Amino acid sequence: MQTRSEYAPNVRAAIFATAWIGLAALLAPDVAFRDSGELGGAAWQLGIAHPTGFSLDMLWLHAWTWLPIGSAAFRMSLGVAFASAVALVLLFDVVERVSQRQHAVGGFVAVAALGTFATFLGTATLIEVYSTSLLLSLAALREHLSERPRVPVLVAIAGLAIGAHVTAWLACSTVLVATLVARPRAATTRGWLAAGVLGALVVALGIAYLPLRSAADAAFDWGDPQTPERVWEHLSAGRIRTAFADTETDPRPFFRQLVELAWCLPLAAIAVTRERARLVVPILLLVLDVAYAFFVNPMGIVDRQVGHLAGAMLAALAGVGVEAALPLQPPRRLTALAGAVALALGVMFSAVHTDIDPIGSDSTLGGGGVLAVLPPRSVYVCASDDACASALFARYAVGERPDVAVLVAQHLWEPRERAKLSELGPDVTRPETGSARAELAQRTLARVASSTRPVRFEDEAAIPFRDRLRATAPLTCGLTTTHPNVNQAWSTFFHARAASSRRGRDIIARGYEALGRSHLRDEDLEATRDAFARSVVASPERAVGWVNLAVVAARTGHLEEAISMTELATRLEPTRVTAWINLARYRAALDPRAGLATLDQAAEHVPESTLARAREELGRSGR
Repeated sequence: MQTRSEYAPNVRAAIFATAWIGLAALLAPDVAFRDSGELGGAAWQLGIAHPTGFSLDMLWLHAWTWLPIGSAAFRMSLGVAFASAVALVLLFDVVERVSQRQHAVGGFVAVAALGTFATFLGTATLIEVYSTSLLLSLAALREHLSERPRVPVLVAIAGLAIGAHVTAWLACSTVLVATLVARPRAATTRGWLAAGVLGALVVALGIAYLPLRSAADAAFDWGDPQTPERVWEHLSAGRIRTAFADTETDPRPFFRQLVELAWCLPLAAIAVTRERARLVVPILLLVLDVAYAFFVNPMGIVDRQVGHLAGAMLAALAGVGVEAALPLQPPRRLTALAGAVALALGVMFSAVHTDIDPIGSDSTLGGGGVLAVLPPRSVYVCASDDACASALFARYAVGERPDVAVLVAQHLWEPRERAKLSELGPDVTRPETGSARAELAQRTLARVASSTRPVRFEDEAAIPFRDRLRATAPLTCGLTTTHPNVNQAWSTFFHARAASSRRGRDIIARGYEALGRSHLRDEDLEATRDAFARSVVASPERAVGWVNLAVVAARTGHLEEAISMTELATRLEPTRVTAWINLARYRAALDPRAGLATLDQAAEHVPESTLARAREELGRSGR
């Protein structure tokens, strides 16, 4: 039988090759959802992404743009898949170093568990920053578990983590401290000196990226971090934390995503009982990631922007449990059978998820598709993550529609955002208070609206300060109703998408919803009902589709029908606040007491603070 030193290189190469090829086959062909377009656009121009900047990811993703294959977004996604495959290899090594056995079954189990985990898979197949963070965390843990951990290496990894997602720095610094506590003699005087110099250099380079690239006047420059105060604000994510300081989130989705790894728990229990001493740091990292999800980034719970490290640690514990349960030298047939069963279990349990489809791409809906139907010299004002990211990538990274200016509604108080419109003239004003920012954004949009350039909103209802804007000037924005070729553009989009996956159906539904909202602004209820009905047919699992269709039913006097549709929406997505508030209003129109009772029922599913205004409204109408 082969020893570990003999088989390990071949096994690691096989894991890497299989993982990278498999992930590459699932890659989004273009810009995908959420922050993909913004991160990709910033990387393309070596600009500044949203806090904390991710300087390491910007450099890594930019390097992949030099490949002569596929779209720009696909090349960067290929780099993410590469980092994800390396992370799986490191996870295999972590299991092997903890168990110290002579077979690889446990490592295969861990790789299968994490590789089929929807949270990992969903961000390993598009432009995102979580795979590099996980790679650095596992690299630090692997070094910690070696017979002679090298402190300079751990310091260098922790320094690199400054330029990655914040979970990487939290994990790597924790591993570094744990190593120094467990093995105080791991670093000699010369080692301490080397570690200090290396760490300071790596950290300085990662931080210096922000002001240096901001000074280059790139289109992607979040926060303009050119002063020490703004650099610190960016690294500490001050603006984001302030924006979501009063937001309440439901933690249950976090546990629901970890349920996909529930089959790992019995194996993890075996690991803890057999290898408790060597699992202190992995368990600590698991707890650390859970704490990060709940107390630092609770907003990331709803769309799987947290849980990667926790999933990796659960997978590692399961792999160690398998190693501990098997005999020291199991028969080869048993080894193969155990690996096959582990892979089958991972695939089976991860297959139940429906909220992540890595092949899905919103680029046509939110980016190039929107830009293609805009009139010449338009100003497109976006607000949501999907539309802004894709439109910004299409316009400022790929270079589509150079006559169009894409503005982010939430950032109009930033000088760099206003600089995209030369007719506004030089203006370095950057107010620090919320009210002053709102006033500046109002004036900016009012000036744009009064110019000769057509103004189009992604969704007027989602634009901040809209009440003030309407009082200042009527900003009409029929995004998909003013272009002669719009129907053909949307038809091409629909027929170009296969509706075989949940994500694909959702994209089609969202396209019809955009059309419906445009018709609703024009008070064309018949066209609105048709568009919303098509969105429901395309994806009946989407609660928002039924909420929209119910709005039209209520406006046309079919109140019972509206109640029935909205009740279905609350069953499909009990945490959707809008559905509960609308349902309360519809019921209150028939019986005021029924409306308040509906809000009491809603309080079991959504935070009470989100219902306060609706209670006041129904209370006044019931008097």
